[in-house]
Amino acid sequence: MILREYQKKAVSIALEKKKCVIVLPTGTGKTIIGAYFVKNLLDKGKAIIVVPTRILVEQTYNVYKSLGLNPTKIYGIIPKSKRANLWKKAKIAITTPETAYFDKEYIDHDIIVLDECHHAIGNDYYAKLLREKEFEYKLGLSAFIPKKYRKEIESLIGEIIELYDEPSLKKYIPNWIGDIYEAPLNKLEYQLYKEIEELKRKSKGSKRLIYSLALKYLATDGGLALKESVSKNNILSKILSPFKDKIEKIRDLHKWDALKSILDTYEFEKAIIFIDRVIVAKRVAQSLDAALIIGKKHKNIAQSLKEAKEKNIIVATSAGEEGLDLPSADLLIVWSQTSNPIRFIQRHGRIMRPTKMLKFVTYIVTPYTIDVDLFLSAVLKVSKYVDININVKNYFKKSSVHQIINLLTEPLTKDMLKQLGFTDNEINIALKYGIENGDIVYFYSPFGKLYINKDFMYMVERRYPTIFIPKWEGKIKINNKTIKGDYQKLYEKLSNMIPIKGLKITVIKKKDIIEYDWRSYNYTIDSKPLLRLVLRNALS
Repeated sequence: MILREYQKKAVSIALEKKKCVIVLPTGTGKTIIGAYFVKNLLDKGKAIIVVPTRILVEQTYNVYKSLGLNPTKIYGIIPKSKRANLWKKAKIAITTPETAYFDKEYIDHDIIVLDECHHAIGNDYYAKLLREKEFEYKLGLSAFIPKKYRKEIESLIGEIIELYDEPSLKKYIPNWIGDIYEAPLNKLEYQLYKEIEELKRKSKGSKRLIYSLALKYLATDGGLALKESVSKNNILSKILSPFKDKIEKIRDLHKWDALKSILDTYEFEKAIIFIDRVIVAKRVAQSLDAALIIGKKHKNIAQSLKEAKEKNIIVATSAGEEGLDLPSADLLIVWSQTSNPIRFIQRHGRIMRPTKMLKFVTYIVTPYTIDVDLFLSAVLKVSKYVDININVKNYFKKSSVHQIINLLTEPLTKDMLKQLGFTDNEINIALKYGIENGDIVYFYSPFGKLYINKDFMYMVERRYPTIFIPKWEGKIKINNKTIKGDYQKLYEKLSNMIPIKGLKITVIKKKDIIEYDWRSYNYTIDSKPLLRLVLRNALS
């Protein structure tokens, strides 16, 4: 097999570093990279390949075997007494993190490759294995590493190296046509949604979380998911007992018509539909006579994968997001929206393998609900890695978080918004969008950043005049020039440069000694009144 240029580079980097994480889009052959990493090191010792699921053990085994390597599959279903002998003999062992961890006393390998290594955090078996066993050579592979996990993953595996910008990679990642299909709730369903949402706003702690789950089940997966949840003897069913009659009357699958419209509109050879809830996935698969992949609880994985290759429609839960080998898929349908950037990228990876076919990605969203919030949250997080080829600007107006922007006619901090019943996720989406879109600006105060709709920015100075009294000098680097001086001098110089896309101001505080501070305004300053407020605030 001839490696692609970016694959050669990845293998070279991994061998040079000895311990690192390679980040590449899903569908670009990371398994091949791992195999060649191992192939180059077999004279150094034995290798263990860790993949998240039994499905991936099978697929990875086939890849390694096709490259002339001689791997051994080690499953948890094999009795432990027999696994001990397999570990001893295996030059290359392919296994799951659970099996590797519980068999750690048999592992004396020098090389480890960790597929989907973003799992290596906290108490996950990936992380537990790496904390208790040392390897001379480590290679992690992933499509995306969240910022909050980078430090932990680097400490367990090695330096994170992203190769998304590799020039040779671009021709292997095809463009696609993206589209959004709306599946609105009907009058009864929306009334039920708003009543539950109102209770959520008034609740705190675990109760608020339960109401959030109910909203997600209804808006994202459908009435069938909510009905199943309340049919059980659990906290959710007790909390939602006053709504029992309404829940019985709502539709099972409010997204069904949108799904049928997508399937009727696009010409495709193979379509993948991602649905989170198993009961919904089963209903949809049965109605479409589609292949169904629902994860570890599925009794016959081999039969499931066989059907996935034979049938032209596949319905998959999260089991299909990691490593499902479907190179011919040309239509991706996202029924259940997710805010998780890893899952979002992995789903898109199902159609990123290059073919001559025109490809399509469609999202079914429920407007004015948490479903749109989840979708927009993911889009904002992965914009560097996945271009969905859709202008989502108008959808912020159809998200529940848009009401946050409407509230900002008065200056409010994040904590104030949380006290009004909004979640951290809702607040972060709204503020990020509002700032990037030019709807929101912020100013610094003793109790945190004050956010406000730009049309009402004068209200901040009116409410908090003391944070706009300049008393220090400042230094600004702009257009390769450094400008230094008091408020008046900076204002005179900068007013001729409007619009200014973001401003970082170093504040020089002169007391007995000179101390430096800085404030950053990451929005476009497009008027003199806004520039005046920014400078007065920065130097106060």
